[in-house]
Amino acid sequence: MTSTSNPKLTASIASKHSKYGLTSLLAQWWRNHHSRKALGDMEKHHLHDIGVDPAEAEAERRKPFWR
Repeated sequence: MTSTSNPKLTASIASKHSKYGLTSLLAQWWRNHHSRKALGDMEKHHLHDIGVDPAEAEAERRKPFWR
C-alpha cells in the first residue's frame, strides 16, 4: 500500500516532514473534495466550455479526496 492510498499514513508522513505538513495536507484534501464536488455538479454544456468530457468529470468526481 502506498502513502497516497492511505490517508492516515499520508498525514503521518506529512506531519513528520514539516511543521505545517498536516495543515497543508488537510487543506489540500478539502480543496480536492470541494473542487471534485463542483465538477460533478456542472452541467454538460459548462463542462464543454472548460474542455472537460462528462466521462472525465465523472472519473475525477469518483476519486477519493486524498488522491
